[in-house]
Amino acid sequence: MSGRTTGIGVRSLVAAFVLGSALAACDGRLVRFSGMEFEATGPASVGSAQAVVTLKFATGTVAHVSMTVSAGDGPAFAPITVALQANGSSWTAFVTGIPVGRGREFQVAALDGTGATLVSGLATSDVAAGAVAMVSIVLYPSTQPYETTAPEIDYVAASTTDVEPLMPVTVRASAHDSTALTYQWTSTCGGFDLAASSTATWTAPARGGVTCDLTITVSDGGGNTSSATFAISVAAGRTISGFRLVTYWPDPPAGQVTLPAADVATARAPTALALTSSGQWVAYPGGSVGSGGSFVQGPFGADGSFVVPNVPPGAYTLCYEPPGGAEECTDTSADVVDLGYDTLGRADQTAAAASTPVTFSLGGLDPWDPLLEEIQVTSSGANLWDSLPDVFLGGVTAGSVGEDWDHPNVAWSPLHLLEPSDLLFVHQLSARPLYSGNSVLLYTAATDATLQPPDPSALTGIGLSDGAAAGITAALQSLPLSASITVAWSTSQFEAVAANLAPAQRIALGARAHELVVGASAWSLPYPAPAAAGFPELVKFALPAGAGDVSETFYYGQFLPSLWKEWCGARFGAQVQYLVPGATTPFVDVAGVEQRSPLPLVDAPLVPAIGPVLELRIHGSDALQDHTGVTGTPTLSWSAPSTGQPTAYLVEVFRLLERAGATTSSLVLRYTTSNTAVTLPPNVLQGGGLYYAKVTAEVSGVPYDTAPFRTANVFARATSLTGTFMP
Repeated sequence: MSGRTTGIGVRSLVAAFVLGSALAACDGRLVRFSGMEFEATGPASVGSAQAVVTLKFATGTVAHVSMTVSAGDGPAFAPITVALQANGSSWTAFVTGIPVGRGREFQVAALDGTGATLVSGLATSDVAAGAVAMVSIVLYPSTQPYETTAPEIDYVAASTTDVEPLMPVTVRASAHDSTALTYQWTSTCGGFDLAASSTATWTAPARGGVTCDLTITVSDGGGNTSSATFAISVAAGRTISGFRLVTYWPDPPAGQVTLPAADVATARAPTALALTSSGQWVAYPGGSVGSGGSFVQGPFGADGSFVVPNVPPGAYTLCYEPPGGAEECTDTSADVVDLGYDTLGRADQTAAAASTPVTFSLGGLDPWDPLLEEIQVTSSGANLWDSLPDVFLGGVTAGSVGEDWDHPNVAWSPLHLLEPSDLLFVHQLSARPLYSGNSVLLYTAATDATLQPPDPSALTGIGLSDGAAAGITAALQSLPLSASITVAWSTSQFEAVAANLAPAQRIALGARAHELVVGASAWSLPYPAPAAAGFPELVKFALPAGAGDVSETFYYGQFLPSLWKEWCGARFGAQVQYLVPGATTPFVDVAGVEQRSPLPLVDAPLVPAIGPVLELRIHGSDALQDHTGVTGTPTLSWSAPSTGQPTAYLVEVFRLLERAGATTSSLVLRYTTSNTAVTLPPNVLQGGGLYYAKVTAEVSGVPYDTAPFRTANVFARATSLTGTFMP
């Protein structure tokens, strides 16, 4: 290409860079300006601009340079005119109070002593709240013709030149020529979408602490090109750190013991995940600090410590996968995260790993009713709880019952072995009448139990060996029913708040029921509190849905030492069935509303403290329906409950499988967040697998963003279940 261009008046190379905050305000709405997000805070939000004008001609006749900032493509405002100050061969000004908006116009004029315009130019730039736009304009003589053999670049713009890792930046360029032009963006780091366009989005690299050069090359198709280059600084990422420690809560007078969790010896340290603007996950592997302070990717430190370097500032997702377990993730922005947990009992507690038959020889039973009675065993020192098999005949007051502690009757996992120092409690729940109007209802209450020393019924000095049969003799004592709890239980409100817990077609007929429990937990009820294998129940009362509200007093016996704190729990649940192809037996999960409150209860009706999430969706579609063809990293979203204010949400994802004709469920992800949406991390879902999700709204004192595995023994929860989905 060759030719002469005359009468242009101005050739301007404009670099419009927005510095600082990426937030701008506009009438309380969230708006997107050139690839950045501007969070509106009010109609008066403003930004600033640093203007630099360079004159490429004899400047002896230039007396003044002025700049007028006007609305351009953005919301209208009164133009702002300022005079620039001479600074060598350039003229500069810092313009403040510019209303936020896209495509603000910066009109520049060089004036002689009479005020006549010698040359002028125009640039555009976005203006963001609290940010500084840099506008650089080059003015050329308006009367001097010049030859051109390549496209002329009029301006290059970027929405920001100081970014965090993975932050998107909108870049723009414009050029002119007598033929059609093509554009191509390249960079020394980071990456583009639409790189062959005049407008593109560049995403900063995952690793910070670098400067990236971005170049736009404009071609005319005849071998002639022009290019312009500018730099963007990527801030250094931070280092996330923490520990995975177990705090054991043994029986007094022993104090708490904190040790590295057993799984840190074989587990990989957590990984931080960050979502790009296009919805892709970027992983930042964790590890530990080695000798000399070097980073060792992969393992925890021997002391349970971990570090994750180069994590971008702001929110991220920290994921940890214990060996053989489900992936555990939490949304957080914290620099230090506690991956430890609390557990009841001594630090050397161990569970049966081989067949360990244990036979209880029991005496002093309340005359047995095989339909309602129950025997429970509890030891806080061993972190042991179990409900013994029901083998007694009606009217029996003594007998023997046994089970294998490697495969217990009720517990989800093998029972912990007793040491001679552990105190073991055995107690009986017996049927008690409850007179309600013209009806007689039954509940069960603690009526008989072994007691603590020096009572001769106390069970101490019992040691069990893994793989060895053992016998335990227990003589229960009758308990005075001197404890009581009076409740005004609004079961109708529990039913009303839980109207849409799960897909209606999956709820089993008649499988909606209420339960009231008085239980006890050792040491502490609020956070921090130790998690336990189970808890002794002192009162149990069940009602079917629709039975009506209850205002009654329940009486029970007490036998636990002061270490134990009593609470009242109320729950309404619905059984939800899932059946996979090839299976004849469904898997049953439970959706419901549950809460525990410390005793004594406040003098008020027992009503739900939290309701289930609303408008549960997967990729924007109703999640209560079944879906196929979802992506491998789908987004689950919901609205906040209409009842209560959750302190956190828990999303659990389960895979459904067929085994021997039965449908089984396996937990593959546990994800805590304070947000109302989560995007599942990669490699959780497998193509062709069948899954469902459980979303729980919770009120508790647990700071899940900084301590996701810690616990509280009093809380309120509402759990919803989705339909199935398959990637």
